[in-house]
Amino acid sequence: MPMIKREEEDTFHMPIVKVQQTFLSFAHNYKLFNHPNGSEMGIARGKVFKIRPSYIVSRSDGSKWFKIQRNLFKTKYTIKDAQGKYLGHYQTPFSILFKKTLKLIKNKVEYPAKGSFWALDFEVHSSNGQRLLKVSKKLLQIRDSFLVEYADGFDQRLAISAAIVADDRYHPAK
Repeated sequence: MPMIKREEEDTFHMPIVKVQQTFLSFAHNYKLFNHPNGSEMGIARGKVFKIRPSYIVSRSDGSKWFKIQRNLFKTKYTIKDAQGKYLGHYQTPFSILFKKTLKLIKNKVEYPAKGSFWALDFEVHSSNGQRLLKVSKKLLQIRDSFLVEYADGFDQRLAISAAIVADDRYHPAK
């Protein structure tokens, strides 16, 4: 008699991080949490009074983790580690009137991410179709809040950056 797998065994588990905009902050600042247990991982602080605005992301112990630096037109967001080593970058289109997109470039390989019209969800897939990353904006929240699911082995810094880039580019009014 053939064995029947339970549905739970068939589902692919991905680590999840919650990226939540802080309340009453002048610049976009975010707290990072492990999901679903809620333990704080760190904070991303926006630096807006610069020619090239950026986010400095620190771990919960205060040590610098990585940096996201964007260009003036919000079309390129470069991610570097704590020592300044390039990890990858996200590109967005200059015009954002229609369907929202992000493109991750890592090790000279492009990973396009398609989003919904309102930029509530983005998914990044490998060339063989495996989902590497999913960013979902939570609705009906006072602050912008995103859940970021990413494949084991995918750089967590690039995953967290996707939520911050999507919010900075497509939800700047808050």
